[in-house]
This record gives sequence, structure tokens and C-alpha cells, in this order.
Amino acid sequence: MLNKSYFTSIVIVLNNVPKYLDNLLKNVVNQGEQLGEYEVIIINNIPLKKQSQDFTEIIKKYQVINRKNLEFREIYTTILDICQGEILIFFDGNYCPDEDWLEQIINPFQDSKINVVAGEICTVKNDHMFKKLSNLYHKFISKNKFPRNNFYDHQIANIALRKDFIKQQKYLNLTTINPKEISFYYRILREIESEIIYNTSAIVYDYKLDIVDRT
Repeated sequence: MLNKSYFTSIVIVLNNVPKYLDNLLKNVVNQGEQLGEYEVIIINNIPLKKQSQDFTEIIKKYQVINRKNLEFREIYTTILDICQGEILIFFDGNYCPDEDWLEQIINPFQDSKINVVAGEICTVKNDHMFKKLSNLYHKFISKNKFPRNNFYDHQIANIALRKDFIKQQKYLNLTTINPKEISFYYRILREIESEIIYNTSAIVYDYKLDIVDRT
């Protein structure tokens, strides 16, 4: 149970159209209403031609950042400009939050020294042969010479940060960043790695898992 209420900004990243998007948003809103002031902001990375009318109707109820061809700096600045919450919570639309996810991801912030909290991500293991061969190649042959997606690209599906803390990170405020160097989300997390506290009670589930209740 939280001893203090926080104004939270829940930033949902959409890279494709989740099949259960409406239920997902209702779930997040319900959890937000139980904990106090909150807002939902959607980062829409979906090409316009793939956006249905139903999708447009669902997301128009919330604040939306349409990424389009925006550079990292512009997206990052926009997030900080429009988010009103003292805690920013990043969440991926391809996942389903546990029933007390929001409370659990916020709970550690009751310690004023904690600035970043990462939750548990339950996903489906990929047993495809090509994936196995790829992992083998990177482990024994490439010796890290071949670029791979970083762990932190995945963790963006379930992580929370104090807004004041992330605004202080000098690296994130640089105006000259090569967008091909590292991904948008990894840039946010690279500088703050040492600050991350893990709370495995704050769980989100891959929609492919049978245990997920989609009703």
C-alpha cells in the first residue's frame, strides 16, 4: 500500500496495433484512478496506412505523440514538455499489466533516494531454429562485433523514472546525437543504468502467454 500519492504520467509506446488495445487502456486507466492523479500519453510509432478507424477512435481519447519522422531529441523534449506527472512510467502496448502493476512500479519511490524502477517482464521464449542459431553465433563467433538489440530496448516495456531526475541527465539534453548510434530508448537508459532498482512484483505479461486475462 502506498503511503503517499504521486501524479504519474503513463507513457505507452505503440510500435504496432495491439489486438486488445481498448482493454489494455481501460486496465491502465482503472489502475491509475485507484492511485490518484494520472495521465496517459501514447507514443504512436505506427505508420498512418496501418492505422484503422477503430484504432484512431481509441487513441484520440488520450494525449498522443505521433513520432513520424521526428528525431530522438524532438521526441524526448516533447515527452518532458507535455508530461505533467512527477513520475514517468514507460510501458509497451504489446504487454498486459498485472492487476497491481502500477502500484508496484510506483511503490519504491516512497524512498526519496530512488530515481529509477524497473519491473518484471514475462515473455514467451522464442525457440525458432533461426533464433537459436543467431544466439549461438553471437555467443561463440562474433565476440560482440555484430550489433544486437540491447537489453534496455526491451526493459522500456516496464520502467518508471522521476521526471526531475531524468531532466538533469546531461547526455539526454545534447542537441547533436547521431540517430544511428543507438536506439531511442537505449539512449534514455544508458546514462542512468547505475540508478536502476528492480522490483519483480511489478509485472507485465506478453500477450502470447496463456495466463493473460484479456477480458
